[in-house]
Amino acid sequence: MLRIGLVGGLLVASAAVGDEWTLATTAEGMQVETRPAPGSDFEQIRVTRSLPLAPEKTCAAIWTRDISNEPWLPKGKLLREAGDERWYYERVAAPLVNDRDYTLHVWREGASDGGCVVRFDLDNSQGPPPGPGVVRMTALEGSWVVTAAGERGSKVVYTLFNDPGGNIPALLSRSTQRARAVEWLKMTFAQATRARGAGGP
Repeated sequence: MLRIGLVGGLLVASAAVGDEWTLATTAEGMQVETRPAPGSDFEQIRVTRSLPLAPEKTCAAIWTRDISNEPWLPKGKLLREAGDERWYYERVAAPLVNDRDYTLHVWREGASDGGCVVRFDLDNSQGPPPGPGVVRMTALEGSWVVTAAGERGSKVVYTLFNDPGGNIPALLSRSTQRARAVEWLKMTFAQATRARGAGGP
């Protein structure tokens, strides 16, 4: 598990030296970049965006995600929580192929500027076994890095790598993985904005 080497939202522990991020697209104020993942046909994804929200608000929205609002998760639940660590069971609906499932370990660290680092990777030993007809994922990791930007703004860098397993060609899955990363950020930003409206900047 990548508990060391995740710096500034970059998966440096699993990236080959010299691999640079390449701009893939921009969408709704978000910059989407990719780079090869060593030993895999799938790519690492990095999405960056600035928000007119205090970093504390953004961090709170990331940490208190509501998985019931994520339409690609027909089954998902919080298994347990211990301080700044959480374990979720998630089953992902995958069009035209079998669903994928996994247990996700998420943990957070604070920063002096009010920002945070929220990291995640698989910890399948802490969750239920895969159900019938479901493919168990064995590669999923990434981070959210939130830093202060300007007087009351924040910058978010979301980094993700996942291999859905099975026989899904990497080339066919790339657009879906990128779109889902953007959609996840959009939902998080919407949650942060709602919280801002209810409780100030």
